[in-house]
Amino acid sequence: MSSEPREKISRGRSLARRSLLTCSPSSNLSGKKTTARHPRAFSRRLHRATQASSASEPRQPWHHTAHQVDRKVSPDTSLLIATHRPRQAVEDLRCAKLTSCSFSSSSGLWRVETVGLVAGSFVRDDGWAVSVPQPKRGLGGDWPVGASGLHGHPVKARAQVPPPKLSTHLNPVFPIPTIPTRETMTRYSPPLLRRFFSCAATSASPAAGRGAGKKNLVFLGSPQVAASVLDTLLAASGSPDSGFQVAAVVTQPPAAKNRGRKLLPSAVAQLALDRGFPEELIFTPERAREESFLSDLKEVKPDVCITAAYGNILPRKFLDIPPCGTVNIHPSLLPLYRGAAPVQRALQDGVAETGVSLAYTVRALDAGPVIACERFSVNEYIKAPELLAILFDIGSKLLINELPSILDGSAIEKAHPQDDSKATLAPKLNSEESWLSFDQEAKELHNKVRAFSGWPGTRAKLQLINQNGEADVLEIKVISTKVLASCDKVGDENEILFSGSSLLIPCSGSTWLEVLELQLPGKKVTTARDFWNGLRGQKLLKSP
Repeated sequence: MSSEPREKISRGRSLARRSLLTCSPSSNLSGKKTTARHPRAFSRRLHRATQASSASEPRQPWHHTAHQVDRKVSPDTSLLIATHRPRQAVEDLRCAKLTSCSFSSSSGLWRVETVGLVAGSFVRDDGWAVSVPQPKRGLGGDWPVGASGLHGHPVKARAQVPPPKLSTHLNPVFPIPTIPTRETMTRYSPPLLRRFFSCAATSASPAAGRGAGKKNLVFLGSPQVAASVLDTLLAASGSPDSGFQVAAVVTQPPAAKNRGRKLLPSAVAQLALDRGFPEELIFTPERAREESFLSDLKEVKPDVCITAAYGNILPRKFLDIPPCGTVNIHPSLLPLYRGAAPVQRALQDGVAETGVSLAYTVRALDAGPVIACERFSVNEYIKAPELLAILFDIGSKLLINELPSILDGSAIEKAHPQDDSKATLAPKLNSEESWLSFDQEAKELHNKVRAFSGWPGTRAKLQLINQNGEADVLEIKVISTKVLASCDKVGDENEILFSGSSLLIPCSGSTWLEVLELQLPGKKVTTARDFWNGLRGQKLLKSP
């Protein structure tokens, strides 16, 4: 062995020995428990592991040291970066995420476009816990080819490495088993490992991983109903005769939710991660007009974009990118109920029929040519969340049927323009609309309860009269209602009665609203019977 390889191996062993001191030594390289802390003990185990690794796998010269990993960027060698800080017995461990690269089978070379640094932690299957801290300030984001940011080492544009199907190592000390398929990644529970091996599993870029003859589809959506559409698309794209693949997912950024106000991904992003979709292909721009996002989208090279309750306005620059256009799943029979809340406004109007439409997206609000639509009968008790789920389920199946014509361009020929003279608007809901006024008829109030179910809900103010005749204002949230055409019970015109299992509230036009379920502030949803029993003889009136 020449002196140069010996020197490289020596540096790799020394570096890895210091790295092992910073890891959790709950088990050694063979998986057995150990309490050894001395560097020499680690060195002996390290030597044995190195010899075993050398015997089982061909060693590449650029895998031995972290410094050479910095210089030789590839999907296998650039992911774990360990750089020793002078005069400190610690290692600076980082995980580098490739955001764009491709493999040339003819030249046997990887071409790396950009690389970014991410933080996280993972546990290897041999028991070693490795922590990857947050990158230092100024090191985050993407690094262009030739940038000098990884401890002064330039990022090379080309590196000769084996194809993804072959097993490679980061270095002799950290042998990571080859994971050739996405299914085998499930045993690595932390999400970092899915990201860690995404390059080997998906060829790291849409261009490299594109199936033969398949076209790229980019999905845009955010809430749970949109997640069901994405699930249908992912399942359909896995079919052998599918003509498309989901190349990227675009959704709203993580938002603070629940009482802890913890940042959580959208329902669409969470489903994509649960299905093993590469995290670097899930885009979460604040606005769809951001230049960085539009640049990333162009690199994906989408043939068509599909939107379903995305929640962002798409600019002209976005609409010009996919050659087959952008198609929206809209839960109404266009041109009726154009806007952000078509289902809620349709229920508020008490419609007996609605539906879902597939339409091309144009700059005007929901005014593009309609490819196809399907009708759905609405019963008088269905609520907005339930109807939304049904319509998007119908829409996803309608989309799968129409995708071949959308991708081959024939859909644009059969799509019919909308009649703008028949258009109605469905503006976004706001919390101020949630108050119920009993000066309206019971049917109108019942439809509003159905339409505003979920968010923002419907609220009402009542008067509670105690046994001393003192009045207090009581605010309730109305959950479920029915319409009672007439009532035989006698009482004051403002008095709220109880019959069977419902509160009976007198409304305009001699109609009565039956309240079946309600909720007090800070309490759980309760039945009208339990609420009435809790009044203990107190009188309930409509608030003036």
